[in-house]
Amino acid sequence: MVFASCIDSPLYKDCCGDLDADNQQYVWTPNAYTPDGDGLNDVFGVIPRWVNDSTQAMIAAWDFSVENTRGKEIYTQDSLWSAHQSWRWDFIISGGTRALGTLRLNYKVMDLNGTTHNLSYEVCAIDCADVIEKDIEIDLSLCRFEDQLDLNQGFVWPSNEALCN
Repeated sequence: MVFASCIDSPLYKDCCGDLDADNQQYVWTPNAYTPDGDGLNDVFGVIPRWVNDSTQAMIAAWDFSVENTRGKEIYTQDSLWSAHQSWRWDFIISGGTRALGTLRLNYKVMDLNGTTHNLSYEVCAIDCADVIEKDIEIDLSLCRFEDQLDLNQGFVWPSNEALCN
C-alpha cells in the first residue's frame, strides 16, 4: 500500500479525500470504487443512514449528476432512491466508457421532515490497470469502500478489495 497523494495525476487528484460531515448525516458515503466488474465496490448507490432500528434518515434521493475533475457534467439520472426503489450506477457514461478518477457526485435528498438537502462530495473510481501503467500513487488509507461498511457502526471492516496488486 502506497501512502502518497495523487498530486501528479489530474485524473486522480485528491483521490479519497475527506468527506464533508454534513453529507454523512443522511447517507453513508463510501469515497472509493473499483468499477472492474468483479462484483466488489463496482457500483455507486445511495445507502441511507438509520435514525433508529425502524427509521431511515431520508425518504428520497433524486436529481443525480456526476462531474469530472474539470467540472464537466458527464452523467445524470433523475431518480436515485426511494423506499420502494433503489437505483445503482455502474460508472458507465455515454459511449460505453467508464468514468474514472476523482468524480464529484451531486444529488438531492429529502429528510424525514420533508426538507430537501443538496449533497455534493467527491469519490474516486480507481482503475488499477491505469494506476499501475501510469505509476500513480494513491493514499489508500483514506479510501472508504462500500464493503467496509457496517450499517450500524460505519466504516469499520478492512476492505476485501485487492487493490492494484
